[in-house]
Amino acid sequence: MDKRSQVKRALWYILISCLIFFPLLGGVYLLISHEKQVAFVQEETVLLEMLRKEVLEEQNNAIEDLFLISNMKETSLLFSNDSEATRIVNSAIFAMIRARDYYDQIRILDAKGMEWVRFDYNDGTPKSIAKEELQDKSDRYYFLNAQDLKPGQVYISPFDLNVEGAAITIPFKPMIRYVMGIYDGTCDVPVGFVVINYLGQRILNKLHEAENSGQENLSLVNGQGYYLYGSDSRMPWGFQLPEHASANLSTLDPKLWARMQEASAGNFSKKSSFQFFTTLEPTDSAMSRIAQLRGGTTEETVLSEQSGQQWFLIKDISKEQWLAQINYLREVFLVNALIGFLVLVILSVMYAKIRMANESMQEQLVREATYDFLTGTYNRNAGFSLLTNLVKLTARNNQISILCFLDLNSLKLVNDRYGHDQGDLFIVSLVEMLKNTLRSTDTIIRLGGDEFLVLAPTCTKEAITPKFEEANELLKSKGKEVGCPVPWTFSFGCIEIPADGSKTADTLIAEADALMYRNKQQMKASLALLASVKDEADR
Repeated sequence: MDKRSQVKRALWYILISCLIFFPLLGGVYLLISHEKQVAFVQEETVLLEMLRKEVLEEQNNAIEDLFLISNMKETSLLFSNDSEATRIVNSAIFAMIRARDYYDQIRILDAKGMEWVRFDYNDGTPKSIAKEELQDKSDRYYFLNAQDLKPGQVYISPFDLNVEGAAITIPFKPMIRYVMGIYDGTCDVPVGFVVINYLGQRILNKLHEAENSGQENLSLVNGQGYYLYGSDSRMPWGFQLPEHASANLSTLDPKLWARMQEASAGNFSKKSSFQFFTTLEPTDSAMSRIAQLRGGTTEETVLSEQSGQQWFLIKDISKEQWLAQINYLREVFLVNALIGFLVLVILSVMYAKIRMANESMQEQLVREATYDFLTGTYNRNAGFSLLTNLVKLTARNNQISILCFLDLNSLKLVNDRYGHDQGDLFIVSLVEMLKNTLRSTDTIIRLGGDEFLVLAPTCTKEAITPKFEEANELLKSKGKEVGCPVPWTFSFGCIEIPADGSKTADTLIAEADALMYRNKQQMKASLALLASVKDEADR
């Protein structure tokens, strides 16, 4: 075969390889890019849902406080000029508004809309408004809309800017008002109302923080399509500010608006961005929370009918970030195509062998570094890490946890007289009995030889000591069952892990070891005393 023919055949093989390899590589590229996009959409949807729950959880705090005040027995006695009831209610509201930096005002109105009690947050120094300064709120929309409230119902005002007199407060003060009736138990007609002015800026700040943590733009829109928040300065509060009235989502993005009317959540791709949205139903969330507080179901708690009590949370993510990932992926595939054309088969075989060998070696190393070969429990190194983590967890959660030090009695004697196989069975049997008696959340660690640790989170010494005593009896029975003349028992010492995190793992182990040793010595002394008494009796 001449050189020309060799070149032709080589080119033919190259062509065949390209016809097989490149379509296959292209299919893999399309599949991976699609999977990445699906994963991206799922991740962003989950993040938006988490943000939605955080926003709704903010209002549940106000619902709980509103429920507490309105259901206090003393609150209904205010209007009969009960001085003791007035003192108790004032103290409760003062403590509440001082503890909550997201309440602007907490007020109690009588049935005619006149303020009886009012506390202002006053920049962290709660202020009780004097009687002569209390105002008539009978003409305010939130009072009028609350007239038909029944027990267990709440009125939630629109999310809007605060108005004092007839003018919008400057600087702007976004506000949500929660109103619940006060009942004296004689009828379902309220004798007054509790009103909490919630500083809506807290919700907007949360959205701003979420924006800063990622490359995205967030918007919050009310049920009429007006912006409540938008990082791109989309002129919020158009329903109150005439100069912003044109900034309505239904006109700025009618396709998105129509989509949001059809579904409670969704996403779609635009020319320059991915868009995600979800619906917030503050009344539904409040209804569910009140039902829980009343010990009923959501069907038993019906809130006042409110129109427009719906918010939409919208996330816009630029496609630049996504396209950068795709472009990088494309470049990688092109490079791999050039290299793979020459060495695909050889590299695949070599890679599979190397990968399998590495994985097998890594699994073996992990097993040896983490678990005890004989018992299958955690070994010393892993045990120290687990104990250190438990110390931190105990301090963080302010809970009670227990560390126990265990030591097999007479293991050396068993090994010397009956062989190491019998000694190994002794050790393995201890672990088996501990697993049969301890909780699934408790952790067994072999320090080495005949020494073990047991970590018991959210537990007390009183609760775990009987478990060890039971395990001791089972172990003793096991020793008799296998015919070992030396009793199979263990000694233990249990200490509480301090909730202040003041002691290290080494210190805790040393203390538990010392306690175990004292217990072992006491046991030996008791056995020696019994033996002495028995000898004297035999004589």
